[in-house]
Amino acid sequence: MKLVVSIILFTFILYAQKITIAIKNINFKQKVTSADVIKIEYDKQLNCEPIDIDVLNQHNYIAKHYIIKGKPICKKDIKIAKKHIVKFDFGNIIIEKEGEIITKTKHYIKIKKPDGKIEKIYINGNF
Repeated sequence: MKLVVSIILFTFILYAQKITIAIKNINFKQKVTSADVIKIEYDKQLNCEPIDIDVLNQHNYIAKHYIIKGKPICKKDIKIAKKHIVKFDFGNIIIEKEGEIITKTKHYIKIKKPDGKIEKIYINGNF
């Protein structure tokens, strides 16, 4: 009996792999950091190549789609984020922000920050 139990445990350890799963919901195009994931032992078969936490610390990655809490994160689920720098020149005030311009009017400019939040900057420099 002990032999059977030890063989079962050995095969479980042999086929179990360490994978990275999301510990919270990650939105589309949201930055994925090592604080958003955890590494666990996983005994089921994966259909993709799992991502390593150390890789997340090397580059800035964003989610390609919505990732549900508790789901494994694979290389196909994330991509390296491109840096978009927006520069505003209001005469004597120059503001440089990371993000993309959404709307530009004569009174304000709306930008979308890398975390998905929208920020409105008025022409006089107020936020």
